[in-house]
Amino acid sequence: EIDSSDYAHHPRFLRGDLFVTSALTSLVANNLYNASLIPMVTALVESSPLLLPLPLEWERRSFAEFSQWLLASKNILALGIYRSSKVIKEDASLERKNAIGATMHYVYTSPPAFSVRLFRSDRILALAPSGN
Repeated sequence: EIDSSDYAHHPRFLRGDLFVTSALTSLVANNLYNASLIPMVTALVESSPLLLPLPLEWERRSFAEFSQWLLASKNILALGIYRSSKVIKEDASLERKNAIGATMHYVYTSPPAFSVRLFRSDRILALAPSGN
């Protein structure tokens, strides 16, 4: 049984096997105050998901800088990072590189954009506009 207060931490929710109906109710109710929500959600649903490799020149730069560049120059919206669990955290020595042979990956959605640095092994989870 899933307690309603902590559904976001339940494995079924984390896997995407669980839909929370209150999210839809909230969307419909908020549409009364902001009529652009439905067209925005429709555009997001119709867009094409992408998993992009990180260009080498963006390694060790912030997610904020990269996502701003991606939107302004390519018209692609960055949502998060698909990252290896073995990425070595940035330290004073810029000589350190990413760990090789990582077996686990995770999706880091909406990271703190200015404090999160990108690594060579990162992939960017993004949305491209639909062809309409």
